[in-house]
Amino acid sequence: MPHDYTQQGREAAITAKFQSVSLPDFLIVAYQKYLEERENQEENVQNEIRRLEKEVNAKKAERITIETSEKSLIHEKKEKENSIQGLQIKKLEMTDLANNPVVVEEDKTPQPIDYQPLNATINYDDFAKMDIRTGTILTAENVKGSDKLLKLSVDLGFETRLIMSGIAKHFKAEDIIGQQIVVLANLAPRKMMGAESNGMVLLSEDSNGKLSFVSPPQGVGNGFIVK
Repeated sequence: MPHDYTQQGREAAITAKFQSVSLPDFLIVAYQKYLEERENQEENVQNEIRRLEKEVNAKKAERITIETSEKSLIHEKKEKENSIQGLQIKKLEMTDLANNPVVVEEDKTPQPIDYQPLNATINYDDFAKMDIRTGTILTAENVKGSDKLLKLSVDLGFETRLIMSGIAKHFKAEDIIGQQIVVLANLAPRKMMGAESNGMVLLSEDSNGKLSFVSPPQGVGNGFIVK
């Protein structure tokens, strides 16, 4: 049964102990002091237990904090390692791509050509009337007031002709100087933008409207007849 160390409990204990015995006062005082010292010791023990419990709890909390911090550092380290590995892999991929570029093969499937329909049939005599000659462009310049015409000076070998040609949207004047061409030389003269054109430059046109010069083989001089 637990002891009651309160003042009232001490008095009750003393009374119970010595109620049938007549003792000197100094013994009673000594016993009371003993009970007080015992109570103090018990309280000290409880205080020490509480202190130790607090210390243990503090150590546990510290350990938990350290473990949590260690786990966080480990996680952060792994994330950094993964990030570095990702960057290294990306760098290797970029290096590999630079050293081995992806070659996209050109689609070589023949595309259908939209050919222009033939003009009305002519007889040989009509064709024989055309005088087609080889020539070379000596000069070329844009025509003021026209975005279609180029003014050409063409060497036909036996003479130099001025020919107005509607090719300004397809060729730059400075790019065609020295170009060998084929000219319809006996076309009737025609006034164009204040100048008289004497002849027509023959060109080919594809299904997209792109123009190309019809040129004689290399080495053919100017003024030769095309049959």
